[in-house]
Amino acid sequence: MDNQSTSNTVGSFPTRSKFINVYLTCAGPGTILIKISGVGEYELPCLEGDVVPSSNQFEVSTVESYVLSIDSSVNQTWAVSMTETETIL
Repeated sequence: MDNQSTSNTVGSFPTRSKFINVYLTCAGPGTILIKISGVGEYELPCLEGDVVPSSNQFEVSTVESYVLSIDSSVNQTWAVSMTETETIL
């Protein structure tokens, strides 16, 4: 998902691998919250006038499916992508 400017659910996914890698960039003041239902969450501090990249790995093998969602404020923009893998970073 590119150029998002509000909170959004990225999608609901069946678990097909041991891990997922979540790549997110954000811009605008404040913190964005990345949530993976039943697995975990992390905060990413964003900056005014600069793009902040992040990469995080989550083990999803303990759940049958999960929902990836992003909570942000209206003065922030963000983009996210996700990959699946069997190996730890």
